[in-house]
Order: sequence, then structure tokens, then C-alpha cells
Amino acid sequence: MKGVAISQVGSPAVVVDDLEIPEPDENQVLVKSIYTAINPVDSYMAMSGILVVDWPFILGCDAAGIVVKAGSAASTPLGPLKPGDEVCGCTRLGTKGHSTCQEFFLMDAALTIPKPKNISLPQAATIGVGAYTACLGVFNGLRLPLPSPSDLPTPRDEWALVIGGASSVGKYAVQLLVALGFKVITTCSARSNEVVRAIGASANIDYKKSQEDQISEILSVTGGRLGRIFDSTAANHDFAKAVFKQTPGSSKLFATTCDWIPMPETDFEGGIPYQIKLGSIGQPDAAELNQNINSFISLIVGLVEAGKIVPSDYDIVGSGGFQGVAEAWKYQQEGKGGSKKVLVKLQDV
Repeated sequence: MKGVAISQVGSPAVVVDDLEIPEPDENQVLVKSIYTAINPVDSYMAMSGILVVDWPFILGCDAAGIVVKAGSAASTPLGPLKPGDEVCGCTRLGTKGHSTCQEFFLMDAALTIPKPKNISLPQAATIGVGAYTACLGVFNGLRLPLPSPSDLPTPRDEWALVIGGASSVGKYAVQLLVALGFKVITTCSARSNEVVRAIGASANIDYKKSQEDQISEILSVTGGRLGRIFDSTAANHDFAKAVFKQTPGSSKLFATTCDWIPMPETDFEGGIPYQIKLGSIGQPDAAELNQNINSFISLIVGLVEAGKIVPSDYDIVGSGGFQGVAEAWKYQQEGKGGSKKVLVKLQDV
């Protein structure tokens, strides 16, 4: 089958046609890849080799497609999967047979999201990495109980801060926190203000202002009723500490997408940091992570179908097909999509 391969660290992406079609085990499905999202982690793996389990490395870990073969025990929290089902989600990173920039790829059924009925396949391709990461931060890092999508908490007089609210992960975090009853304040660019307001943020702070001015505005808006911070940018734990330093109260929780810089378990200005680690998703030795993601699937689908989570805006880039992957990858690397998710259409349904 065709795919987009990188032979070694730093090599260019090349279309190949000699990849073996993988065979799902009893707990997996084989998916025809229709729309694939291009994420920063693709560049990270290609340029560093980190998280790459098998070479050549096939790009892609985040996609939407059609099940063509299902293992005998392939099931999600919402029921068994069968050929013809539309699905989406994040696959095992850098692992043979699981990458999404190829004609067919494997998904672990327990980590697979059945496509919500009210959205399209390209919209579904924006959900996986962003929603999984946001859920890990909100429920594990910020220590909020996981609700039923039909029994959400009532509004509360408490604020949460999302740093980088216009990013893909940030937008899912904003919507989750709003659905859980929080008032949400974000940092984002002035041009993203309307985007973040449209998904429920009550206030936004221009991240280009000085740290002192940002913190002053945050404290003014929240009245100090701020005990939870989600950093979707992986680069602002010092900023979070500075906010906590000026925030009263003893219950302070911080979740960040940065998992490579050691963070103190103490001396975080009264806060407790949590580093989101998605890199081992699906791997047999990541039982706790896999169970966490499995527990989020019903909520994600329920909130999307209820209109409480809106999938990210996206750009479909390139001429389509496997030749279009390099165009889409370059477009994403250059930041041309802004806050939009970058997609490439590989095949027709």
C-alpha cells in the first residue's frame, strides 16, 4: 500500500508504495485513512527520532476514516466496531502499521472515537490529539471529576485560566472547562479573541502584553477566584507560578503539555503541577494512560453531539492524495494555519 515515509532522522518525506497492509488483532480495527491531521509532534518525531518505534517512520497519528476490518473483540465504551463505521482519534505514535499517512492503519479499539453523528469526517479528524490531551489535563491534572455527558455540573463561581486558548488543545480545554461549569479566562492573540469567545471563554488577555500587565488583568477579572491553570503552549510554567504567587487560597492546580522539563512537586507557589504525557498512547506498557483515554471517549462524543464541544476549524491543504502530505506538513511547520488544524485528504470514501 502507499504511504509517506521518512527513512531516518532529518530525511525528507517520500511517497512509497511497498508498505505491508497491517492485520488487526482481536482488539484492533483496520481503518481506511481518509483525512489526516498534521500535528507538531509529526515534525518532532521526524527531526529528533524521539517516540519513533519503527523505521522507516510513517507520518501521521491523528485521523478520521472508515473501518474496513474489525477484530473479534474490537469495542469502544459506546459499543463494538464493525466494517463501515466512521471513526477518529489518535493512534500509537511512531509504530509500524499505526501511522495515518498510509492507505490503511491500525487503531486500538478501546482508544477509538466513533465519529459523532452531527459532524463530518474532516471535522472528526481534528478531535483526537486535541481532545485527548485536553481531557488528560482537565481531569487528571486539574483533578476534576469525570461527569456523564447527560449530567454536567451546574455553573460555579470559580475561574480557570487556559494559557494559549486559541491553540487546538487550548480550544478543547476551554470548552471542557465551560461544560464543567467554570468561568474561563484565556491568553491569546488579539486576532484570536473572537475565536475563543465564540467557544465560551468569558475573558481573554493579549499574550503580547507584559507579564506584569497580563497578571494584573487576570487578577482583576477573576477577583482572585482562580485555582486552576491549563497551559496548552508547553512553555509557560514560570508564568503560571507567577499567577499563583499573587493568587490567594491553598488549592492550586497546574496542568501543562510540557513533559520534558522536570517540574518541582513542591515550591510551585502553592500549586501542584501535572505534566501531560500522551506519547506512549496505545503501547502495552501504558495501561494507566490507555485506561484514562478509554474513559474519556463517551464524554467526548456526548459533548460534541450535544453541541457543547465544537471541533476545531481546519484548513485542507495541498492537492490531495499522498503527494499532498508534504505540502500540508510544510504549511503546518510554517504556521500558516494559525489556530486552525491542518488536514490533508488522502483518499475518497
